[in-house]
Amino acid sequence: MLVVCVGAIACRRATSDASDAIASASASVAPIASAAPAGLAAHLVDIEGFAASPIETAPEYVRRVYTRGRARIVLTIGRTGSMRLGEWKRTTKKYGYPIASLGVSDDDAFGFYDCDDAGAACDLHVHTARGLHIEVQSGGTATRADLEALVAGLPMHALAVAQ
Repeated sequence: MLVVCVGAIACRRATSDASDAIASASASVAPIASAAPAGLAAHLVDIEGFAASPIETAPEYVRRVYTRGRARIVLTIGRTGSMRLGEWKRTTKKYGYPIASLGVSDDDAFGFYDCDDAGAACDLHVHTARGLHIEVQSGGTATRADLEALVAGLPMHALAVAQ
């Protein structure tokens, strides 16, 4: 389920239409060409303040787990399916999801936070104009601040232009 949070203000549940639209987009990660995961894996860098697992590669995605304190964050990169960046942005804005600051133009990459009712635990979803989908999932263990710190350490510009 997706939730709207604005700063430290309380969250409210998004409508089921919004949840269904974003869930459909997130579920539509298509396979990456066999040579792509190794290239994308280079973007799953070590990040100061986080311990990182070995990188997992598969035909459909690359993945790495980052931890700090109680936060266990699984970062997965795959190719987007049917939802393109413009549609992703419209859906996100229509339902009022809190927008992530990614350090790149929102014409290159656009993301939003999905927080629990209390706003204490969040996940992050990002699409790039070049067709990548980046899932940053914590299973309720990470705060928005944890995710912001993780994203700040990623080479977002390079990810935004990667194919």
